[in-house]
Amino acid sequence: APAPRRAPSVAIIGGGISGLACATRLAALDLHPVVFDTGKRSVGGRASSRRMSKTRHFDHAAQLFTAQDPRFRALLAPLVDARAVVPLDLEKFRVVEIDAREGKVVRQAVEKGGGAGAVYVGRPDMNAVAVAMSRGVTVRSDVWVAAVKRVGGAGGLSPTWRLFRSGNRPLEGEFDAVVIAHNGKCADRLAVMSKLENGIGRFLKTAFGPTVKKDSRTGRSTPKLAMSSLYVAMVELRGVPDLGFGAGFVKSSKVLSFAADNTAKLGLKEGAGGSRCWTLVSTREYAAVNKVPQEAIPADVAEGVCADLVDAFLEANGVARGASGVEVVFSKVQLWGAAVPLNVLAAQGGAGGKV
Repeated sequence: APAPRRAPSVAIIGGGISGLACATRLAALDLHPVVFDTGKRSVGGRASSRRMSKTRHFDHAAQLFTAQDPRFRALLAPLVDARAVVPLDLEKFRVVEIDAREGKVVRQAVEKGGGAGAVYVGRPDMNAVAVAMSRGVTVRSDVWVAAVKRVGGAGGLSPTWRLFRSGNRPLEGEFDAVVIAHNGKCADRLAVMSKLENGIGRFLKTAFGPTVKKDSRTGRSTPKLAMSSLYVAMVELRGVPDLGFGAGFVKSSKVLSFAADNTAKLGLKEGAGGSRCWTLVSTREYAAVNKVPQEAIPADVAEGVCADLVDAFLEANGVARGASGVEVVFSKVQLWGAAVPLNVLAAQGGAGGKV
């Protein structure tokens, strides 16, 4: 009898939500995906969390999300059933818009709604979304893939792919296909190091900045992927009065764009003296001006960024830091160098339109 047919294997480089979603779909098609992720603690990418104690716990990238696309809602359905994803009670956890110039909340940014209007979070934190998606999928953690190479193909055999660490050190396994589920900068570097010659590189060229750059002669947007950077400060604050909201989009601030009360969102108890955990996200412009190598932020830069974000947060909410006795109990600053894409690749849609 002929040997049973081997399921095609696929290496997926990147264990964020996109890489895990790809792995989930391929597994459902009876393929064998293997996810390679750089995370030491967990998969997740932008769906990452840090728990230091029962009262000090942060989502330090994505804070909440919607699911307006029916395909995404279908992907979420089993995660909702498993309680890894839950809808927020927007009456208790208000999502608002804050005008920094007025120093107050000016409107409800997200109204109560179900279905496509629901707002979701992970439970017990945002990283639970990625962890739940990774169940049943082979994941190799703490692995940085530096290059991929096509091998074999002689004697009528189909060529396969090998993955390599830095220094041309091979990783275990050969794969029928490779998926690069990285941000543009890392994907471009991987394509260059791998000497891929199928034209994919032109779609990966990345320009960094707070806005999409335009050609001064034609006025057209850059053909490159535009990526912005963002600073995130995880801070435990004592002495901040009840602000009456759970998360806020901040306008009219040069420093702060978003703030989320992680104590309320994650269902934590307050720390000593009523301290609460907040995640503060900078503006794109602030991060561009203060950008440093994200792998090694100098201590003085981290201290300055934290102070700027906390001051902007208090000012936006009409709280005088010196007069109110607000105290920073704990702080940790992270720079997401390739945080948010500012444009997308235009492609022909199924109905002939652009998507």
